[in-house]
Amino acid sequence: MLLTDDIKVLKGIADKTAEAFYSAGLFNLNDLLHYFPRRYEALDEIRPIAGINGDGYVTLSGRVNGNPTIIYRNGKSMLQFFFSDASGSGRVSVFNMPWLKKSIFNGREMIMRVFAKRKGMQIFLSQPHIMSREEY
Repeated sequence: MLLTDDIKVLKGIADKTAEAFYSAGLFNLNDLLHYFPRRYEALDEIRPIAGINGDGYVTLSGRVNGNPTIIYRNGKSMLQFFFSDASGSGRVSVFNMPWLKKSIFNGREMIMRVFAKRKGMQIFLSQPHIMSREEY
C-alpha cells in the first residue's frame, strides 16, 4: 500500500463512504493521514453549577428537577428542564430532540457536558451531551 493509493484500498471503504471522504477533500491515504479534527474537546473535571463564571463548556453532575416540557416554535422543538446539584441549578435547553423527553424525568441523576452561559444570577445550559458514570 502506498500513500498515493486511493482511499478505496482500505478495507470497509465502499463507494458511498469514499464519496463522503472525497467531498471532505480526502482522496488518498496521505490525505487521510494528514487530516486532523477541527477541534478537540476533552472532558474536564466535574464542576459545581455555582462555579460557572463565564460562557463555555463544562461537565456537571446532578439531577433533573421537575418534569421536562417541550415548546414548539416555527416547526422546531425545544425541550427544557431544570438541572441542579448541591451548589445551584440551571435551565437546560435541548433543540430539535423531542424524543429525549422519554429519558429525562424528575430525579434522574446524570453527568453531562454542556454549554453554560451566565446571565446575571441565572445559568442557562444548552445542548447537553448526557453520559453515564461509566462513559465519563
